[in-house]
Amino acid sequence: MKLHKTKEKEIFYYYLKNGEKRYMYRHLFYDVTGKRRERSKRGFDNMNAAMRSLLELKASLLDNNATHNSHDNITVGQWFNLWYETYNDQWAVTTRKLRKHFIDDRLTTISHFKLKNLTRSQFINHFIKPLQEKGHSVRTMQQSYEMFRTGINAAVEEEIIKRNRFNNIDVGENKKLTNFLTPNELNVLLKYAKNESIEAYTSLLTLSFTGMRKGELLALTWQDVDFKNKTLTINKTRDYYGVRKPKTSNSNRSILIDDVLIEQLRKYKSWCKELKLSYGEKLKSNDLVFIKNSMIAFDVLDCNKYLANVYMKLADIQNLNIKVVNVHGLRHTHATVLLSNGVPVTTIADRLGNTANVVIRTYVHSFEELEQEAVKTFSNVVNL
Repeated sequence: MKLHKTKEKEIFYYYLKNGEKRYMYRHLFYDVTGKRRERSKRGFDNMNAAMRSLLELKASLLDNNATHNSHDNITVGQWFNLWYETYNDQWAVTTRKLRKHFIDDRLTTISHFKLKNLTRSQFINHFIKPLQEKGHSVRTMQQSYEMFRTGINAAVEEEIIKRNRFNNIDVGENKKLTNFLTPNELNVLLKYAKNESIEAYTSLLTLSFTGMRKGELLALTWQDVDFKNKTLTINKTRDYYGVRKPKTSNSNRSILIDDVLIEQLRKYKSWCKELKLSYGEKLKSNDLVFIKNSMIAFDVLDCNKYLANVYMKLADIQNLNIKVVNVHGLRHTHATVLLSNGVPVTTIADRLGNTANVVIRTYVHSFEELEQEAVKTFSNVVNL
């Protein structure tokens, strides 16, 4: 019997001898001993019925494995593999790859410990310290720690362990944020970016004036640009793995933009129309905004390349020594400029597609500077 793939990872269809179409599922998973197993069922009249039955199976597998008694001997590695195999098809592709790498590479130093018995001190001594000794950055340490906590929280939700014993562990403090430009430095950068191509300048201007993530910029289409109301709608992201939903639910947003960016986007749109016409095509509303020619869209490296080219030109000019930042630094620049000019945190969070807590945590340096300014202002006003 020949099986045919469907858009759902574990659902297949096949044909009976009389030509009728049927569906089935094949589910691979790891049992509590770490052995790879498979469950399958066929004979469904439609894909939805097969999917419902598959979801019931997954729930049943978790229920059957969810008692404390049956998990007394399950190891950290066995649980994380079971968690991954059960839920990975619900995660974004980048999340899936990051968690798989975490399980296969970084979790190995504690994978043999029994999940139920792992202590905080064992976690610190056998997981945190070895990563620190390998020279990983604080950011990498924090990412690894958060992935571990996410998996442990899932084990608590499944009632495999009673609580998460690994909260509030110090893995190092973030260094003071330096990956941003002052308003004057940004002016210098954008002035010389005009010497690059129109697509290079427009992309760097858009990143600076909106605080968009690079992936959000790469996924922007012309129907997302509202020239009349002066807004940009951000509802997707794009990278090496294609187009998908934004990073978080907060990332879906519509933001106001000013006349400077609107006029540049008008000029750039006219350029895009002429470029496409030279290839015998018309500009469509669902076309990507940032393209290199009619058939080639910006890729993930293009913005980095354009920014690097601008810095190369600036390096040849005497007495124009400005800080070097990467593309994400333009997002930080947007946020710090707004913060330093008294824009409310909630407004900045809405523009960036973050929560207010993330903004406060990320830009703590700006809040420290603002507090110093507040003290000076109060002293100047109340002069005893």
